[in-house]
Amino acid sequence: MTKKNDLSSEAEANFTVFRLKKDIFKSSTLGFLVANKYTQGENRGDLGLDMSLYFTETFKFTGQFAASYGEFSQDIFAFFLRPSYDSATSHFHVRYTYLGRYFADNANAVGFIRDDNRRELDSALSKTFWIKKCLIERVSYDSNYNIYWGVDGVLRSWQIDQTLETDLTNKFSLGLDYTSEYKLYEKKFWNNETYLIVGYNTREWQSARLSYGFGQNFERKFKMIKGNLNRQIGEAFSLEYFLTRLKFSPDPRKESTFIHIFRVSYYFTKDLFFKLFYQTNSAIDKKNLQFLFVYRFKPPFGLIQLAYQKGTARIGERGTQGHTFFIKITYVI
Repeated sequence: MTKKNDLSSEAEANFTVFRLKKDIFKSSTLGFLVANKYTQGENRGDLGLDMSLYFTETFKFTGQFAASYGEFSQDIFAFFLRPSYDSATSHFHVRYTYLGRYFADNANAVGFIRDDNRRELDSALSKTFWIKKCLIERVSYDSNYNIYWGVDGVLRSWQIDQTLETDLTNKFSLGLDYTSEYKLYEKKFWNNETYLIVGYNTREWQSARLSYGFGQNFERKFKMIKGNLNRQIGEAFSLEYFLTRLKFSPDPRKESTFIHIFRVSYYFTKDLFFKLFYQTNSAIDKKNLQFLFVYRFKPPFGLIQLAYQKGTARIGERGTQGHTFFIKITYVI
């Protein structure tokens, strides 16, 4: 129960949630949920039935049916159906989702539905082939297809993702990523991007990766180079480096940029170490620095942490470039 706050316009309300779930067959479940908000003499919320059914070890079916209630009484239903197949080397699923035009208007009194008035079809297919000859260890393919309309039939979006990767027996890998999409906002947009990728030892922490991408993003052409290097030097020292070079054409707001990220760790012992983080973004003339020193005495009950930060660590945010210092001392008697 919540009470009205003098500083808030929210009225007093009672919230009720009831959940019932039962195991059926060998490993399947069936559930029922009701969530309700009672305020100013009115009830708003939703109720639903959900299921997770395993027909075999590889074939599964999940689904949910729901109805909301409150201010609106029409177009208030929602459901999704998703059969799927999974094995050690492959995956396939198809999902259909329906969200009534006014489903969220009622249901958001007790939850958060980002978007309603939606009919969506989604599917994915992936397969890995183990070759282990002619320098090829494995080949993997992954794809995803998504399209959705409004309940009124207006096409809002579609997207196709395709990925092809090859791991070689000499620890090198080659990859190709392609995405094509359509978006309807204030007008129609067609976007696409292609990435060519080369990597070394990418299934381990010590690795290197370099990619080159190009395409079109909301009526602007772009080119992008991305790279990262993870390196362990001895038992005590580790280094991570990330590079992003993004160039737009045209670029009226000067958003083309270089982004550099460094992470350094050094362990004198397992209980005495420091970590350093440094980030730059040329488009917003940003430099961020973080330093952390940790000493654990009489572990795990004694701890001293010293931390220093200049700027903010979030990519894409200029933030303030002030200085912040933290100290933490913990001791348990």
